[in-house]
Amino acid sequence: MSQLTPKKLILFGLTVILLIAIPLTVYLVQKQQELKSRAAPSTTLSFQPSSATVAVGQDVTFDIMINPNSNFVSFVHLVISYDPTKLEKSGNGLSINTNVFPGFDPSKPPSPTFNPTGKITVDLAVGSNPSAFIQHNNTKVGTLTLKAIASTVGIATPITFGSETQVLTGQGDQFNTNVLSSMTPASVTIAGGVAVTPTPTSTPTPTLTLSPTVTPQATPTPTLVPTTIPIAVPTPTTALSVVTTPTPTMAPTGPGDVIIGIGAFGIILSIIGGSLLFIL
Repeated sequence: MSQLTPKKLILFGLTVILLIAIPLTVYLVQKQQELKSRAAPSTTLSFQPSSATVAVGQDVTFDIMINPNSNFVSFVHLVISYDPTKLEKSGNGLSINTNVFPGFDPSKPPSPTFNPTGKITVDLAVGSNPSAFIQHNNTKVGTLTLKAIASTVGIATPITFGSETQVLTGQGDQFNTNVLSSMTPASVTIAGGVAVTPTPTSTPTPTLTLSPTVTPQATPTPTLVPTTIPIAVPTPTTALSVVTTPTPTMAPTGPGDVIIGIGAFGIILSIIGGSLLFIL
């Protein structure tokens, strides 16, 4: 039986290291690619329904929906814009789904702010527990309720997400990266307005007066001038359309790259060591 020489022990040790380093390196590369893929912006925001028709004085409601797709959402900075000459806040205006954001309390800051220019702003966090991150599509963020105050004369007025809106991920190395991909607005058509109907005027019937003489004299008949009553015609208002383009944030480099470098360096050392042993 041959004895284990120092040369054989070293060769055996390098072989073991090589067998461990190769699968580990492959695993780390795949894991890093998976994390980067999940951190790529793929989250969308939208309103349900996408359009509605109401009369002046009526309320209109929209659910605010989020689809994270491959992202893990932990924070939403929500900005909503509308035309304040056509719509106004009704009731609370914006009610938040506390099942998704359990820490939200409308009586405490940060509560939704309503700007007279037609802008609503609110910050929403799911908390520090990773299991609470938003991972499922068609998740309701909250409900928006507005009141119609003026007719749009057949032209829909938009309700949009502001360009300042952000959706952040709470995932590992990509923590606090904006993963918002797109935003879909809604529209409201408001019916209303009263047309002015002209009042009809009666035309008097002229009468003939006879004189006591043999030759009758006809009394001249007065001429009536018709009165024109103007009709008020509402002036159509063109709703301002807001187009927003979210700006994705580049994902930072995680520690996985350092581990991959160490694994690759170990493989190179193993190959060089094995070559030296065969030379010696």
